[in-house]
Amino acid sequence: MAAHKPVEWVQAVITRFDEQLPIKVGHQNTHTKVSTEHNKECLINISKYKFSLVISGLTTILKNVNNMRIFGEASEKNLYLSQLIILDTLEKCLAG
Repeated sequence: MAAHKPVEWVQAVITRFDEQLPIKVGHQNTHTKVSTEHNKECLINISKYKFSLVISGLTTILKNVNNMRIFGEASEKNLYLSQLIILDTLEKCLAG
């Protein structure tokens, strides 16, 4: 049972990262930006130990975001911001 805990913790961080993307929360205020950056840094650090799990989670998030239907200029901006955040996180994980 204890062996599954790291996987659950990583999945929890990935889920939290996903839930705080601009496409999900709309306009980001200072608090949500800081929280998103914190989760991003956590995922980058975790990827050093659980690389495939983090990369898999991020690519799944990216696929889901790319498949979202959006309407309006604000939603389009949030979509692009979300894609940038995900791709930047992926790039930093891969570079590590």
